Amino acid sequence: MDILIHADGIVLSEEMKGAIEEKIARVEQFAPRAVRSRVNLRKTSAHPSVRQYQVRVVCEVPGRDVS
Repeated sequence: MDILIHADGIVLSEEMKGAIEEKIARVEQFAPRAVRSRVNLRKTSAHPSVRQYQVRVVCEVPGRDVS
């Protein structure tokens, strides 16, 4: 499975990239037909808080789109 990571407003270290890839690789247990996962990381606020970052993961599986 391909894992595409896009970071907006965040400097992505190799350690963080490895942790994301490790977590997303678990998707294959639940969706073995998954072709690609797109991970978007975004910094939404400059102030430290629980909602400072936003993460969105989209898994692509062959077939029709489901929302």
